[in-house]
Amino acid sequence: MEVSKRVELFIKKFHCKPDAFEVCPKFEYCSVNKCLLHKDFIKLKSPPEDKQRKCKCPKSIRKEIGTYFRLKNLGLSVRELEGVRLSIRIKQQSLFTKDKKLKTSEDSTEIPNTSIKSYPTKQGESPVTSKENLKEDLK
Repeated sequence: MEVSKRVELFIKKFHCKPDAFEVCPKFEYCSVNKCLLHKDFIKLKSPPEDKQRKCKCPKSIRKEIGTYFRLKNLGLSVRELEGVRLSIRIKQQSLFTKDKKLKTSEDSTEIPNTSIKSYPTKQGESPVTSKENLKEDLK
């Protein structure tokens, strides 16, 4: 179910605007104290005797809820958020290098390589230039 539909159902049921963690599909039976969908997620503490310390809600749903409620961490853990930022940087760099390659290929023209001369060979000989031919060129 989409986040907007969950929010509408919550408003009909409780007659108030929900917090992000209340829209989570796992909210009714979740016991995580440090919920990733809480607006002050970083300030929350999880006691060591807590039975459930990790959120069981899938990352894609948390991200969808986080973007809908405009959370700072997008409903993702610090590690997941760094991964998202890294993938964005990699995409931007790959787009930049593609644009740069296109511009340089349009601007430059191919210059033929004339530094090595090739000599006609007899059948069965290798096409590599010999030292004698190079000495003749230097004269």
